[in-house]
Amino acid sequence: MSKKLKIQVEQVYGMPIKYGNQCQQLSLAIFEQTGEYISFQTLRRFFGFIDKPKKPTVKTLNILAKYCGARHYEDFINGAKKLKKDSIVELVYNIPLRKELDLNFHYTCRNMAHYFYMNLNKLDENISFLGASKVAQEYLFERFPFIDHANNEIYRRSLKAYAKNKGDIDSNVFVDSLLYLANFLKDGKSGKMPISISIKQLPSLHPFLQARLIGTYLIHLKGDKNELVSMAFDYAEKQNNVLANEFNFPFFNYMMVDYFNHCKLYKESIKMIELVRSINSHPTSWLETGYYETLELIYCIALEGVGDIKKATSIFSKLDRDHFHFIFQKYYGIQYLNLKKKLKLGFDTKDQLELNTLYRETKFLNL
Repeated sequence: MSKKLKIQVEQVYGMPIKYGNQCQQLSLAIFEQTGEYISFQTLRRFFGFIDKPKKPTVKTLNILAKYCGARHYEDFINGAKKLKKDSIVELVYNIPLRKELDLNFHYTCRNMAHYFYMNLNKLDENISFLGASKVAQEYLFERFPFIDHANNEIYRRSLKAYAKNKGDIDSNVFVDSLLYLANFLKDGKSGKMPISISIKQLPSLHPFLQARLIGTYLIHLKGDKNELVSMAFDYAEKQNNVLANEFNFPFFNYMMVDYFNHCKLYKESIKMIELVRSINSHPTSWLETGYYETLELIYCIALEGVGDIKKATSIFSKLDRDHFHFIFQKYYGIQYLNLKKKLKLGFDTKDQLELNTLYRETKFLNL
């Protein structure tokens, strides 16, 4: 079984472990993914680079199994739990995908996503099925990414199961960029760039993923970011031409502004967001609530960042947190409360207690 685990670890890592010195980077990758440490020497021993191999401990096997998307080694051996045939989860996510947009089905899947968001233990029980379901891949993981839970062990395993089963470049970029952002928000450190993230892939990616990839490079790069900023605006211009014709929501700009704010590039944020504020865009029929509200929130953050307090306060006073979408209500709740404190708009003890709770639940301590 250790041989199967070795193969699975290599698949998750993205390349075969052929040399002992690769174990140093693998150790870092495992720590970033699981939050648990396996030493360089232990990994060398596990992959047979040490002459006198030693049987791996249960702790080592459990950590490696977690890295591969299982809860522990026993779960890796036995496989994930099977669902009953009459499970509502299976009934919903076994409906064939259809080309035309079915709003009723979309709303059904949204309700299922909200159920899993609120009950991660149920997501845990169904990881194997959901990760392999073509419907769940699109209507759970891709349409409703749980930003708030990006540092949660269960949700991270579910994302890995999705990426492993879908097995294409887009799914790996999506998952690795989201987890990289979560790690950054946890400790402010820009760790090793995931293997799946490469600028060379940028032209072939979906626009949402183009923003995620550029954003990942932005928070990773410690030096001059001008080239990346210029690249972001080049891609934004292409997207804005589509927006002007289709009156769609500016997702690319939306995500780029959020990444710019994380890098304190507030002037760039304002320029990026004002490119689309003049476009008479309106929600498509399937757009979830909360996107326009949080677009205004991150605009306010950028305005405060450049010292335009009057305009930031004016826009902020019109925001309604109740409209924030459930997938990112805590993520943007933290940003909302922090901005409320900076703008000195009645931030009180109750707000501070809520902010402390949100930090504890998300582990976004660097947000």
